[in-house]
Amino acid sequence: MSHAFPTLNEYIFQQQYRDQKERDVLGQILMTIGVASKVVNTKIRSAGLSDALGDSGVTNVQGESQQKLDLYANEVFKSALSIHGHVCCILSEEDDEANAGPRHGS
Repeated sequence: MSHAFPTLNEYIFQQQYRDQKERDVLGQILMTIGVASKVVNTKIRSAGLSDALGDSGVTNVQGESQQKLDLYANEVFKSALSIHGHVCCILSEEDDEANAGPRHGS
């Protein structure tokens, strides 16, 4: 079956970059985002059963009430993106400050 847009994996493999290392780093980051998205999706699907819906009682930097799922997704993405060391900083409206990621090589 043909589809208009490539899957995430197809997109990663179709891209042409100057060198293998650049392609590998981008691919790792995009795949990490894909996996984190699946984890958050799983939580969303069971949110009503696991008390993950509603206001958390905390406000973000804009003064908006933070939702439980927003905080959960924020933690999942920060954790996932900091694992491989290719992301040096993560910004989110859910946090007061930027989160520096670990640097493992360049």
